[in-house]
Amino acid sequence: LALRAAHAFVRGDRATFARIEEELLRRDPAYGELYGILGRTLVDLYRFPEAVAPLRRAVELDPDLVDAHILLGQA
Repeated sequence: LALRAAHAFVRGDRATFARIEEELLRRDPAYGELYGILGRTLVDLYRFPEAVAPLRRAVELDPDLVDAHILLGQA
């Protein structure tokens, strides 16, 4: 599944990448960095309202994720 996500990302298929990331988070809901990656992907897709929840969760799980803090301010 992670390999499919990587392929989607490399192809520029951000929508597929986001769907796979959501599935990965269902499997490991305590992975803060993955929430940050999903939030970044949603911001890249201009889906700002949807990006807020995963970015907040990323910051809750790992307060040292600077990118998540910055993206949260943008979303």
